[in-house]
Amino acid sequence: MDVLVANHSLSGIDGSIKYNYSIIEELLRRGHSVDGFGVGNDGGGSTVTEQRLREMNVPLYIGAPPTKKYDLILSSGKTSIYHLDRVDDICIHTNHGIHVEEEEPFAHPLIKQLVSVSKEVKDFTASKGFTSEIIYNGINTKTFKIDNPINKSLKKILSLTHNQLLNDRLSNICNKLGIEFIYNHKKDNPVFDIEKKINEVDLVITIGRGVYEAMSCGRVVFCLDKREYVGGDSIGDGIVTDANINYIIQNNCSGRYTNKVFTDTDIIEELSKYDYRLGEFGREYVTTNLTIEQSVDKYLNLYEQFR
Repeated sequence: MDVLVANHSLSGIDGSIKYNYSIIEELLRRGHSVDGFGVGNDGGGSTVTEQRLREMNVPLYIGAPPTKKYDLILSSGKTSIYHLDRVDDICIHTNHGIHVEEEEPFAHPLIKQLVSVSKEVKDFTASKGFTSEIIYNGINTKTFKIDNPINKSLKKILSLTHNQLLNDRLSNICNKLGIEFIYNHKKDNPVFDIEKKINEVDLVITIGRGVYEAMSCGRVVFCLDKREYVGGDSIGDGIVTDANINYIIQNNCSGRYTNKVFTDTDIIEELSKYDYRLGEFGREYVTTNLTIEQSVDKYLNLYEQFR
């Protein structure tokens, strides 16, 4: 089958870009022919994902869309659809959020089915008058795996948060607690093979897809970040456990389920809840519920309905 995976960008390491990369990997593994289309570079100057796709011999169309016909188009982002001047192909369009205009649900003759990555996005889509199916951000669990066991006591933390002020706060807190602290920002110091960094630590502080990636690597995860588009506070859902995962996943582990604003005291208290056994739980949860194989199966099942 000929498939086009289209996004506003295939350049950086944003969540939707890495998700599309994983979809392409899985489609290729199954023997499908896959092309990629990105409208432009939205990766803060980084073209690392494009480079990886080219190394996989995936034909890429950047800026100018392809003209060939495809059996299936998997798209993300409004701009990718606006650039695809066609109506006859079967297109399944995925919305990844609720706060960015690029992710607003919209009608287009090319789109046969809308997909939401969480219940929150599904409800938001419905509020705009559109129906959608939920398909979670699947993880390649063969890449994001446990290479090193975590310590029984908390010794090292990796932050993947997007805000330097929060990273400064976390660094100071860890210094006081005698915990080693490192961070990676997707634009300031992007790392494509982030699973290697994740496997160096016991606990990862992040939201969204980063939560699933860290869980897949058997790390304890603290769901927390500071994003300007949700008011600029440091909000989160705390340590991810078997008691809260099925709730916070409804908001794509964005921190918006409880929407709790974390003070320094709150962060210290949350870190005191570290339990190395949560790493095993996280790995099992992802391999049971959040694999890229499951996500691609669901996309292909939707495709079969429109053939």
